[in-house]
Amino acid sequence: SFNRSLRSIYPSQFVDPDPLLGAEVERLELKLAALRTYASELEFGPAGRLETAKGLNPEDPDGNPLVLNDYQRFIPGAVAMGGVRARWRTTSAVRPLDGYVVDLTTLFGAAWSDAWAEAKPDASAEFKVATARPVTDWMRLYLRAETQTQWNSPSSVRAYNGGNRKVRGQPKRREVGRRAIATRAQTHLTLVRDWTWPMETARKIIPFIPVYGLELEFVPFYDMGVIADPAFGWLPARH
Repeated sequence: SFNRSLRSIYPSQFVDPDPLLGAEVERLELKLAALRTYASELEFGPAGRLETAKGLNPEDPDGNPLVLNDYQRFIPGAVAMGGVRARWRTTSAVRPLDGYVVDLTTLFGAAWSDAWAEAKPDASAEFKVATARPVTDWMRLYLRAETQTQWNSPSSVRAYNGGNRKVRGQPKRREVGRRAIATRAQTHLTLVRDWTWPMETARKIIPFIPVYGLELEFVPFYDMGVIADPAFGWLPARH
């Protein structure tokens, strides 16, 4: 993935404060894993991660320019690591319907930053566990927890809170650190199942168009995450 978007630094408070400053951040992230299946439920194989990030044009809330190197969050940094990934699952890892998923990735490599005189060794570990359980024919529960720890990664590429993949409802990359815990609980309520219109109508016009049965779900959720770092300890939990 590659993106360029506005990121802000917020004061560490339980309430939602105004940002102290912001900058555009260019971020490139590449994660790869090649998993082979053993005994139908266990998957194992090599994994790798390459990530770079840099800030551009930092400004205070009034739009006044700031010095980039005064804020480690935006100083260019990169990390390149390789290792192994193991996953045990009894249901789909993409869309769990009924079963468990346990996922562990350990990586080793090096990190670079414009704030450092030289590259540093780096390591990371990610552990995720999830379960999905049907309650009725039209309702199922989904629970997930994940932890992540890093050794020397520069601020710009560390773990973060906020955004669709972490704590939904919080600003993306609101806080960064080398330790992270995130949990998720949600209920899937199926409103429509095996919905084939308008694809059936389209197939009558163009015969080779495939027809798939679609589902429409309503998903109330609750997320909680917390970030920490040896430099500042644990920050307030975000919900």
